[in-house]
Amino acid sequence: MPHGKLETWQDCEDFVRGCLFMGTGGGGSPEWGLRMLKSALEDGLTLEWTDVDDIPDDVWTASPYGMGSIAPPSQETLNEIARLGLVSQFGDSSMAEAVKEWESYLGQPVGCLVVAELGAGNTPAPLVIGAHLGIPVADGDYAGRAVPQEMQTTLYLAGKKFYPFASVDKWGNVTIVKHAVSPHMVERIGKMLAVAAYGSTAMASTPLPAHEMKEVRIRGTLTKCLALGRSMRQAREVGQDPIEAALEVTGGWRLFEGIVSGKEWVDQGGYMVGTNHITGGGDTKSRRSTYGSRTKTTSRG
Repeated sequence: MPHGKLETWQDCEDFVRGCLFMGTGGGGSPEWGLRMLKSALEDGLTLEWTDVDDIPDDVWTASPYGMGSIAPPSQETLNEIARLGLVSQFGDSSMAEAVKEWESYLGQPVGCLVVAELGAGNTPAPLVIGAHLGIPVADGDYAGRAVPQEMQTTLYLAGKKFYPFASVDKWGNVTIVKHAVSPHMVERIGKMLAVAAYGSTAMASTPLPAHEMKEVRIRGTLTKCLALGRSMRQAREVGQDPIEAALEVTGGWRLFEGIVSGKEWVDQGGYMVGTNHITGGGDTKSRRSTYGSRTKTTSRG
């Protein structure tokens, strides 16, 4: 039976809010995630996820996700795209196309989609793809948050293979990578394909039978994201602190309070690399924090 379901626009907003919090700066943009969910609701699709125990052990699972940087393209990049006459063919359907290409190459259907990481884009997207293609989505992911590289997932820790994988960009380019010598090369190849596509591609990877998926997934994280986002909204509506509400749901604790007073971001080799400057507030009013960040659309490359 479905473990969770997004039935209203409010549900979708709550879900993306929770995914954004858990993504900690990565995992795709909320604009992308909300746009896909809105389109799916308007099309009358059912957006739901299933407890992993309800997934048959013998079906094949795949992880669809975005690969590349979400940094805004430079004018130089926009000029190059215009010079080449590139026109978007797939747009938001690129990820569904990647899943279909992956199925075609392997010669067998996908029986379950598994979220690669938590994030405002890379978590909603598989839900929408699953609804379009009629494939159940497991309630869980492989990272527990958004992470910059393949090597920061439970898949890597468990020694699972990420290949073969399919990469499809919005321009219509399709690539199948049959084999990679290591997860580090999966990361590098995926990044180079994203750079070639002027920003990002859609990926489908990690062919695992469901019984192996169940050994390495982090369970219940989609349900947690919905509960988290809903709790933060409800706290704000009654004048309470949404962060305290989030801490209660997640079991976390407050380390620093402040306002982002500046940031610099650049697209560097498929990663969005930058620095945040935070001016302290509350009990940390006299403090300042500056930290660098290396992020991308997904934990998976």
